[in-house]
Amino acid sequence: MDAPNLLFRGKTIVLGGDFRKTLQVKKGAAKEELIAASIAESHLWWHFKICTLKENMRLLRSDLTTEK
Repeated sequence: MDAPNLLFRGKTIVLGGDFRKTLQVKKGAAKEELIAASIAESHLWWHFKICTLKENMRLLRSDLTTEK
């Protein structure tokens, strides 16, 4: 199902990690330029829904150890 008239063609996009810690790589850019290039400053940002991990589901499984 491709919807070319929708944002991201109607596909769900999942981003993981702390994007505040992964700024753009722009050689010679000032700090202000790097922040302006971040996804949170994008005109698309208001389309995103932020979901926060509340519970570590891996720790609830008894068959997994910390070594895996």
